[in-house]
Amino acid sequence: MSATERQLAITTHQMALDEALDNALTALYRAARSITVLTHKTINDSAYVEGPQGADVASFINDSLRNVRAAYAIAHPIRENI
Repeated sequence: MSATERQLAITTHQMALDEALDNALTALYRAARSITVLTHKTINDSAYVEGPQGADVASFINDSLRNVRAAYAIAHPIRENI
């Protein structure tokens, strides 16, 4: 593999990583909004309000958001320096 081909492969995969992390953040923000609505007193979905399920789902989503934001914060500047 030539140096040019190697650099193209690096750039391609860095861009793919950046895009995937961005898509993951978008999906997780949508999920966070949905669980908030489902557990709000207006909707009050008993499947998520009664018992620990709603709080557990919200906690997993929040943890995932924190982790993906951290990964994005590390990976995105690397791609910008290309």
